[in-house]
Amino acid sequence: GTMKGALKVLRFSRAAQMARNSRPLQASGISLRLFQRVLLADGITFDDSKRLFRTIDAVQTYGPHGFISLQSIRYALDNAHILAWLETFVHHLGGQSAARASLEEAATFASSVRSACTEVTEGLY
Repeated sequence: GTMKGALKVLRFSRAAQMARNSRPLQASGISLRLFQRVLLADGITFDDSKRLFRTIDAVQTYGPHGFISLQSIRYALDNAHILAWLETFVHHLGGQSAARASLEEAATFASSVRSACTEVTEGLY
């Protein structure tokens, strides 16, 4: 499958084995340092691997921990197209603060539309 191939190419089976052999990482997952070492072997720079690590860490269950699991890597790879689209969307909105303000405004508008529809619907019955 695609996922198994991607993990094999990125040598994450080796990273998982290294994490299992290291006591502090066993319970936590893969550290940034280990992640960078594995990716550096494939020619990915420390800066790029750090950005990738932080993205995976941010989207994993319960938010950033400073460690990532193979499950988190799989989730990020499965949803990479969505994450890329969201990054583009935020960029087009003018950055994170502008995106947050726009989305809050959209949520407020949606809530007012929902309330208006509920009032109209209740008036029909």
